[in-house]
Amino acid sequence: MKDYKYILEPYQTKANRYDCPVCGGKKTFAKYISTETGEYLSDNTGRCNRESNCGYHYTPKQYFQDNPQTGESENKCFFEPSLSSLSSLFPKNTVEPSYIDQQIVEASFQEKAYLTNAFVLFLFDRFGATQAEDLVKKYCIGNSKKWPGATVFWQLDIEWQARAGKVMLYDRATGKRVKQPFNHVHWVHSILKLEDFHLKQCFFGEHLLDIEPSEKPIAIVESEKTAVIASLYFYDFIWLACGGLSTLKPERLQSVQDRKVILFPDLNGYEKWKETTKDFPNVIVSDLLETIATD
Repeated sequence: MKDYKYILEPYQTKANRYDCPVCGGKKTFAKYISTETGEYLSDNTGRCNRESNCGYHYTPKQYFQDNPQTGESENKCFFEPSLSSLSSLFPKNTVEPSYIDQQIVEASFQEKAYLTNAFVLFLFDRFGATQAEDLVKKYCIGNSKKWPGATVFWQLDIEWQARAGKVMLYDRATGKRVKQPFNHVHWVHSILKLEDFHLKQCFFGEHLLDIEPSEKPIAIVESEKTAVIASLYFYDFIWLACGGLSTLKPERLQSVQDRKVILFPDLNGYEKWKETTKDFPNVIVSDLLETIATD
């Protein structure tokens, strides 16, 4: 480690994540810092975590190649931190996860609010009232006043405690997320400005592990919407969602390490998830979506 002069700045809070200079993604960009001074190399030297949609990664080596006047050597001047390499530099985070009060969760289940919930209405239009209601109850889907018609996807762990509430807005007609004029995604703890809240996510739908048979296989996808709808068609699986390509972490897989698990990453996510799960022999990564897209 001491041979490397620059590393990607380890995540601490949103304050040390920046807007990507290429795709404009909010708080998706990590900058390279000096291990000697802690200062940033430059504003655009770093990596965007939107691997599939952006993939921008401008390394210190490239920076020094483009700026030879600095006099720095481009060899062995940086590294991209892994879980194992960082553990020797920084103390392990022992902070316990925060939980959202049950009363807040239950308040999002007001029956009248579902009449304007765009995602729930999309389910109603496509699958009928009975199945839509069953899905809402099964996955504990709530309502939010953040935007008219917004949905809360609660992340309830196996003990039914709310680790997080992801708020998103959908188009009732298409079932697609509303991304214009901005990406309508927020978090309940941020909206409520809960102090000292330590976000430690679990899988969306993880509470189902408490009530479903232990021998029933688990299927994990990126999107909460995909998990909800897939559970209607492929009911031999327990459908969970991690919320995004980069949010599938080894620590989150601990909750399913004793179960049979199949992952279905979106397009361009196969290799990344294969690498993430290499130490989990119970996990299979399917390339079904990539194969379909290629065909």
